Amino acid sequence: MGRYEDFDWCTRKALDHALALLDKKLETSDRESLIERYNDLESFPDAAPALQELLDRGHVLAVLSNGAPAMLGAILDATGLRRYFDEVMSVDEVRAFKPSPRPYHLAATRLDRLPSQVRLVSGAFEPDGSPPDIVIRSLTDLPAALGPGTANIAR
Repeated sequence: MGRYEDFDWCTRKALDHALALLDKKLETSDRESLIERYNDLESFPDAAPALQELLDRGHVLAVLSNGAPAMLGAILDATGLRRYFDEVMSVDEVRAFKPSPRPYHLAATRLDRLPSQVRLVSGAFEPDGSPPDIVIRSLTDLPAALGPGTANIAR
């Protein structure tokens, strides 16, 4: 974890590794086409309604991703979700992937919040490996699970 390479490099290496394990080859154009798909991911159908309700409840929303900045911009533009977020942050800024604490400190600093005032919403893991505080079945369940936001707190 001490060595940092950007998400694009890691994705390419992971694809190469998977192909080698399966003893498969891809033409360069097919490989690039597959890699490019990361810039055109679709959003979940419940994402926009959940994000809007979170904003309506006073939450400040931000993206903190292991993805590269260009990829994040492309995805947010393609899905129309960019308008919900005050900040879009990539771990590239701190050159450390989550679950390193450095990206989370970046988020707290950029949002002008104490770390205890920032919540991670993820489909993957808790930063310290502990079980999640909240488990939901649909993104539309998230606003009620989180309660009111803190957009009006004194900073």
